[in-house]
Amino acid sequence: MNQASVRPQASRLVRFAVASLSLLAALAFTASSSQAAPVIADHVLLQTDPSPWEDKFNAEAMAAAFGSNWETQTFAAVQADEGAGGLFASHVRLIWIEGSDESTEAAIEFVANHETALKAFVARGGSLFVNSATNQELTLEYDGRSIGLDNPDDFTDAAEVVAPDHPIFKGPATPNATSFTGDSFAHGRITGPGLTELIVGTENSGPVNDALVLAEYGSGLGRVMLGAMTVLEYQFPEDAARSLRINILSYLAPPLPPPPPPAPPVDITKPKVKLTGVPKKCVEEGFRFRVKVSDEGGVGIVRIKLGGKLLKKVDAKGKASQSIKAKVPDQKLTHPGKYRLKVIARDTTGNVKRQGASFKVCD
Repeated sequence: MNQASVRPQASRLVRFAVASLSLLAALAFTASSSQAAPVIADHVLLQTDPSPWEDKFNAEAMAAAFGSNWETQTFAAVQADEGAGGLFASHVRLIWIEGSDESTEAAIEFVANHETALKAFVARGGSLFVNSATNQELTLEYDGRSIGLDNPDDFTDAAEVVAPDHPIFKGPATPNATSFTGDSFAHGRITGPGLTELIVGTENSGPVNDALVLAEYGSGLGRVMLGAMTVLEYQFPEDAARSLRINILSYLAPPLPPPPPPAPPVDITKPKVKLTGVPKKCVEEGFRFRVKVSDEGGVGIVRIKLGGKLLKKVDAKGKASQSIKAKVPDQKLTHPGKYRLKVIARDTTGNVKRQGASFKVCD
């Protein structure tokens, strides 16, 4: 083999090596620079960017239902594992998958890749809203149910509410309606077992009417709502269509009850007891004295004893302060010597204070 025949082959190998290294570097850069977006809020609108029909109201509906506790994520970027911070983290209460317009293919792919996790999310009590008014003649399949077009003209131009007493047709947003029109109100139809029908088409551009365009079913501890509805800009009456979208979200993830108020601090403070009027010098007969008991949480029962025998018992009925007049009668002083008065004061939470004072009967 001559030198001329070697150089081209070596050159090709060099070029191949350089190209391979460049490709690996590009892949490494892509992997390091593309981070999945964590989920912070409890309610998630999952869609493409830009949104279907470049709609603005779906975000407004989320804000109306959940205040600031919601966020928009995209199928391509969301962190969709079950770890902390992902779409299926324990704090997430509602996932709205929006697969309308030209975004149906992305929604189908996402649901197919994460159907097991979505089912587990619902089973544990999460709410799932899957809506797909497709323009792509595609069918989105989830949990044995489907949303899609039977034919390219399967557009619902008028629809009626099947269950007017259902909460989504009552509030909290108003006004509400029992029938809708649009250009179009919905694209396609919902099929599958165990569905509760909510809205059914009455006028269809295609050959088949009575398309089911909004339905729900329960699964485990959670709920799933399926829709084939377009966006607000194509639905009438617009104010009722606006209410419907807000009410769907509020129904699927109602406000959590406020946390219980913190337990009051445990009262461990004993009552205060003050005895006045107990003689300092020896006595030859009975005398009067005063007991004052105070407790910010309320004074309960106060017992006053002479020796081991009850002299007086008073129920303060929860007052913050109780002043008690008491008397040592003559007949209790049967012999000269030292006597002891004892006050046992109990507050309303059971704390007890004992206070004593001694006096002497003269010889």
